[in-house]
Amino acid sequence: MDRITALLEQMSVGGTTSIRTHTDVDPEVGLAGIEAVQKAALSLRERIDVQQVAFPQQGVVTRPGTASLLKDALDMGATAIGGVDPAGFDGDPNGQLDAIFNIGSNSGCDIDIHLHDPGELGVWQVLQIIQRTKGMGMEDRVTISHAFCLADMPAPVQSKVFDGLAEARISLTTAAVFSRPVLPLKILAEYGINVGCGNDGIRDLWSPYGNGDMLERAMFVAYRGDLGVIRTLRWPWTRLHITARRS
Repeated sequence: MDRITALLEQMSVGGTTSIRTHTDVDPEVGLAGIEAVQKAALSLRERIDVQQVAFPQQGVVTRPGTASLLKDALDMGATAIGGVDPAGFDGDPNGQLDAIFNIGSNSGCDIDIHLHDPGELGVWQVLQIIQRTKGMGMEDRVTISHAFCLADMPAPVQSKVFDGLAEARISLTTAAVFSRPVLPLKILAEYGINVGCGNDGIRDLWSPYGNGDMLERAMFVAYRGDLGVIRTLRWPWTRLHITARRS
């Protein structure tokens, strides 16, 4: 908890007033992470607002009991649930997506899915997410983080995917990490798709980098997104939110 509190304080000093953080939930750790972040957030509630995403880091279908824990996390105060590579990780895309969308629809919470799967497999999952979002009336409540597959889609499917994301009002988040593909920011702006940026971990088991400075992260995203002209830097990006996978 001390590390979480220190990070929240550091981010607050840097000007951050609202955080969305992905907190690991699985049968081994249970809800310990949710509770720890909750306590740290409570101690700084006058300075910073913390929204927790109950995140199934180890999968949903492959980890029996995880779906139930996601519901319990919502009862504890989490306001969103996550998903992770429904096909590439769980090996059961429909199973994972059905599970988290049913929870989201029944509880009224948001959904934030980490999608790393590239190419056609990734694009197919994006289309499945769009279909469920629209079919279950969850517009404005779904975010896809990373979505590397959107960076190199074949031209014939681009308009279908981007139109679908815009119609479903699905938000996208990128962290501009290492050599991984970055979302096509200029195209997304043309379609009016909401884009956010966040940290993919802050000096944790994933990497030794990251300090929680959102202005610095926005700079990384702009740099890798080739936003080097004043006109593009002044685009009306509607929201920046932090997606720190480990607090």
